[in-house]
Amino acid sequence: SSTAAVTNLTLRGLGFGVTTVPLLAGGSEEGRYDGALTLQGTVKCRLQGLSIGPVAGHAISLRGASNAGDWIQDCELSHCGAGGLYANGSQNTIISNNYVHDFGLLYPGGIGIEAGSVASLTSHNTVRGGGYTGIIARGQDGVVESNLVFSCMQALNDGGGIYLSLCSNLVVRGNLVRDMTGPVGINHHGIYLDEGAHDSLVTGNVVQGVPWPMMNHMATNNAVVNNVFLVAGDLRLSFFNSTNYTFSKNIVLAAGGVSLDNPGAVGSWSTDLFFSQSGKTNGIPAAAAQGDPGLSDPAGTNFSFAVVSPATGLGILPLEVRGVGYQVPPPIHFRFLTP
Repeated sequence: SSTAAVTNLTLRGLGFGVTTVPLLAGGSEEGRYDGALTLQGTVKCRLQGLSIGPVAGHAISLRGASNAGDWIQDCELSHCGAGGLYANGSQNTIISNNYVHDFGLLYPGGIGIEAGSVASLTSHNTVRGGGYTGIIARGQDGVVESNLVFSCMQALNDGGGIYLSLCSNLVVRGNLVRDMTGPVGINHHGIYLDEGAHDSLVTGNVVQGVPWPMMNHMATNNAVVNNVFLVAGDLRLSFFNSTNYTFSKNIVLAAGGVSLDNPGAVGSWSTDLFFSQSGKTNGIPAAAAQGDPGLSDPAGTNFSFAVVSPATGLGILPLEVRGVGYQVPPPIHFRFLTP
């Protein structure tokens, strides 16, 4: 029947491209557009090894809570007029080992990956080159881990590499976000917990080369633990209208100044390490430790400690993020030529 679910269907090794969308306003995050491939009412279906692009709208769209247990793996989604992969509303969705790039080319509010809403896993994806945010996660009980996100926020304001809102019990773990290098005046952040994000954990991530590596806005009861935030210039952390935060065992390192907005959102700063090579700080609580963490390779992917470091005395664990992003280049079975 027209309402029966499609179950256990696999699409593998196909190519889609040169699709159009109706001429209408895309709405928030260009969410009104369809995908070149749209799934609705699918259960435990798999999209594997697809090559999608160029397309006028999204590459792939999962439409709503009737989608459950689907798996999108090893795909390349590129040259999208709007977004790459939209799974908002879906349940138990796995988005793994995909390469999403050059999105938001016609409609710059497009997102690289919009994760599923309930108990979803978004892991080992590489997302680059978009006008707005790289990965968005909402809903509950989801995991965003081991992704590489860079060179997003090329056109629009107030977004970031990984963005959370209206969510609970989400885990953002082991990701590398770097080089959000949008135009001057654009507020581009590394990891952004926005309105309604609560009771979630951000841990083991590295945000590199982003002057505003973490923004928290109208968020509460979140924990930010054992991350590294570093930039070659000035660095800013913000907790606007946020409350009851745990910020623990993090390294905050800048060649320029370091500033902190609304430190009162955090109960204790006694296990974090701040270091401004220029010696310029603003808003750093007296309880916070300051000193050079002695990172082995701050410009690379190895954030272990090369020398005796004050970080070890604070219980901060060294990080290494060499395994982020897709692990084997997604197979390209079919490609439409782009001009």
